[in-house]
Amino acid sequence: MPLTFVTALVGFLLTVLVGSLVSQNSYMGGDVAWMPIRGSTCITGENITLTEPFNPMYVNMDQFHGGPIHGPTRANPSIMVNYGILVKQDGTRFIDEVNTYVYVAKAMPKLIPNNWAFIIIDDQVTNISTVQDRINRYQRNHAPIYTGNTIAELARNAHIPEATLVKVVDQYNAAIKAGKGSTLTPPNTLKGARLLVKPPFRAFPFQGGMTATFGGPKISLKGEVLNTEGRPIPGLYAAGNAIGGLLYNDYIGGSQLCAAIIWGRESACSAAARAKKA
Repeated sequence: MPLTFVTALVGFLLTVLVGSLVSQNSYMGGDVAWMPIRGSTCITGENITLTEPFNPMYVNMDQFHGGPIHGPTRANPSIMVNYGILVKQDGTRFIDEVNTYVYVAKAMPKLIPNNWAFIIIDDQVTNISTVQDRINRYQRNHAPIYTGNTIAELARNAHIPEATLVKVVDQYNAAIKAGKGSTLTPPNTLKGARLLVKPPFRAFPFQGGMTATFGGPKISLKGEVLNTEGRPIPGLYAAGNAIGGLLYNDYIGGSQLCAAIIWGRESACSAAARAKKA
């Protein structure tokens, strides 16, 4: 099969890719092996395996977007991590709740060996639309939500050590009430952190998950995949999340679909112009 035909075919396939989840352990380390997938489960690194024979320049291969997820049901609590406290299965807090859901999710496999924790809230926040939406997500997906009219009852229902959770919540409430959240271990520096005092109390099990990867072949402004010398590979194009180097550490809302549209068009125009010359 002629090289030009193969590269054109690969270019077409990459142009229509929107997301890509690269073989995780190959580039990101062992921690991510415990992270369930939040995004597409059927796109598994084709931007790497299909382009590899042509020696492209790969960039940002260790980078990815993460977020909280209940892996077995794919219920997504997202920003609810900032509306209460976060505790491990042993009942102890493990991170400052001021952190974004992306930071929390990425940190979890490093801080918790089995990557499982709970979001605990009280009834004061359930009338907030963003929280109610997350509760509805759990209910729609039949993900477990544990409840209790006391923290002790909640602990028993969620199979969290009762004495530990009661002590942790008491210490947390006392510190927040006194304006000394920063003295907790770990600290809570969230402005306006909420007390856990109004029943019923709820616990949502979740994991740190992987949404999409940021690694892949580097491209030119025309959507051409570049080789290791920074030169375009004839007939090979990439768009959307198949691109490497578009994002680093975190993503900008809407950027991945925009990249699919913009460089999908640029790649198509470049491929059409090249075809006319053939």
